[in-house]
Amino acid sequence: MSEIRREASAIFAELTDALSNAGLDFPELGDGFQLTETGAILLRLRPLTLTEITRLTQALNSSADLS
Repeated sequence: MSEIRREASAIFAELTDALSNAGLDFPELGDGFQLTETGAILLRLRPLTLTEITRLTQALNSSADLS
């Protein structure tokens, strides 16, 4: 596994942990990632329900309010 892929995997794990710490329990949130031609990482999420999207949005808004 290349260094960039290891970093992407670690970042995805951190994202999952952060969402769990925010009280969101999304089983198998991720659906992998893709390294784009420009070197950016595209994180793919599994299909989410409307309720999950709402909860994710609320968690992100709450964390933005803390900064």
